[in-house]
Amino acid sequence: MQHLKQLPDGSALCHGDFHPENVLLGEQGLFAVDWPYATRGNPVADVARTTLLMLYCELPSNLPAREEIMRQRQFFYQTYLEHYQNFSRLEMAQLRAWMPIVAAARLRENIPWEEPRLMRLIQEGLQERSA
Repeated sequence: MQHLKQLPDGSALCHGDFHPENVLLGEQGLFAVDWPYATRGNPVADVARTTLLMLYCELPSNLPAREEIMRQRQFFYQTYLEHYQNFSRLEMAQLRAWMPIVAAARLRENIPWEEPRLMRLIQEGLQERSA
């Protein structure tokens, strides 16, 4: 809880579930869809959630195009991050600071096969902050 209190609040619109399956290509460009988890908060927290979803979460084995997504996820994430940084003043230290918080929140989604990876992210993130 102390770690969270040290992080800045925010009032930006946050998607809350941004990942490749929630991006559609239309005639006028890319569109983010599936907004039921949208919130208001710190946009860096939303980027951290996206980082968690894109790089660290296990994809369902029956997901269509799972193997292709696994191959492309690092590229998609790097492209996303580069575009985000072009429009913001994202500091990577702030992003790293939010990672243990979003990992702890992900634990509450009760996905047992993700728990070991999430616990490592939480421990590593908190150790980094205390160093």
